[in-house]
Amino acid sequence: MEKQNRIQMNFLTGQPISSDMQEILDRLSTGEYVGVDEINATKEIQEARSHINHSTPTIELRGRQEFQEHIMDQYLQNVKAAKVDEKGKVEYTEDIKREKRLDIVIGLPASGKSSAVVDKISTKYQSRVLDNDIIKTMIPEYNNGWGASVVHEESKRIMEFVETISLSVGENLVLPKVGGNVREIVGIIHDAREAGYQVYLHYVELSREKAVGRMLHRFLSTGRFLAPELIDKYDNPEVGNLVLKAYETIKEDGLIDGYSRWDNDVEVGENPRLIEGKGLRDDFYDRIGNSQRAEKDAGERKHSLVGEIKDNRKGLAEKKSSLMKRIRQNQEKLKEDDSRKPMKLAKGSINQERQEL
Repeated sequence: MEKQNRIQMNFLTGQPISSDMQEILDRLSTGEYVGVDEINATKEIQEARSHINHSTPTIELRGRQEFQEHIMDQYLQNVKAAKVDEKGKVEYTEDIKREKRLDIVIGLPASGKSSAVVDKISTKYQSRVLDNDIIKTMIPEYNNGWGASVVHEESKRIMEFVETISLSVGENLVLPKVGGNVREIVGIIHDAREAGYQVYLHYVELSREKAVGRMLHRFLSTGRFLAPELIDKYDNPEVGNLVLKAYETIKEDGLIDGYSRWDNDVEVGENPRLIEGKGLRDDFYDRIGNSQRAEKDAGERKHSLVGEIKDNRKGLAEKKSSLMKRIRQNQEKLKEDDSRKPMKLAKGSINQERQEL
């Protein structure tokens, strides 16, 4: 069970934490269910909601094509593979390898995907991190989180271009997503497959109660606000845990080369515990966290593998044909929608890939 430092002050207001909020944090830390209505009734959440920007979404504003191109260019130049310094601070400054590996990491909001798995994968395989939350912070209307909903769709659009470019040149990639939408994740897998990638899926597991508790703790200590109901959208008594369901569905469909599931209900600073894994080397598990809970067949251990890796990779000629078809389809879509015209960098990357093929 995780232990977090007890918060004394609200980062945004400088005022002491209310007794109602502290009681909720204590209950959530023990795994007790606390409803969204009760959380939203606290002074801290009401104050936060009064500051939220409800302006017109930036995606609907005209004349932002050059701005989007600039943000995309800045992301491609400055957000690379993760590097951890001596103090444990993560910077995305390392060179990216081009070995056509994609790791998709899913989990509830505030489940700790980045610190538990994403950054570790990025350092191990020198993979570019495709984090939509980073793009949001690069858009002025984000305003320290108060305009998160205002920039959400625009940040997604910019990330689509970043992803397309990165796939077209074969960069190693690690993609954090909530993952509650099976169709969306399968679409990403298909795109990567057509580009000749090996694809791996990883699920970071944390209960709804613990995720809500972490979200509130993060908000009170850093000012980063996330609506409590967002977590309930993916995990609630009526529908169950949609992220877990998506993981189980994709795990069984044969599209991926390997998968892993991690229990992140651990004390702050500790590594997650492995629940299950297949199609990944032992050194992968050792890099991410505590693998003692994994059940590994002795014969598979001999070859330093867990599970059999399905050979889903296409032949070279077929991969080239599929990628060319995808490039043409993307270009046709961009021509049809004036707001999604290919930007200079996208053109350059796609044309370069065409020449290489």
